[in-house]
Amino acid sequence: MALDKPPAVRGEGGALGLRPVEEVARSQHDMVRRLGTRGAELDPRQLQRGLAAHREEIRRWLDAAGHVDWIAVDYPTLIRIPAPEISRIVAFLGTDRLPAAGEMGAVIDPALHRRRETNSPHLT
Repeated sequence: MALDKPPAVRGEGGALGLRPVEEVARSQHDMVRRLGTRGAELDPRQLQRGLAAHREEIRRWLDAAGHVDWIAVDYPTLIRIPAPEISRIVAFLGTDRLPAAGEMGAVIDPALHRRRETNSPHLT
């Protein structure tokens, strides 16, 4: 996700899903292999460093954009124990923006979380 400039309207924002970069890198590698396409030709560690740097760039950008409200959502927790994370998202965004909030948990498919890193500091 590239953000060249902040949204123009005060109060815009949303949720930023945070997932361990090791999981993202492996998931991308698997997807590229499964689709028979070409991905970034980087050493896995280089890709992880790039993903981590990009995530931090996005977080700094969001923090600096005083008119953008955002919340960090822990992706592994959202998949494993969705109710508390969904409650946080709904409390943050409001039921006016999420009129079907009660149905959010039904669309989470834990089977799609194939790559898991158990001891990764993804929210820091």
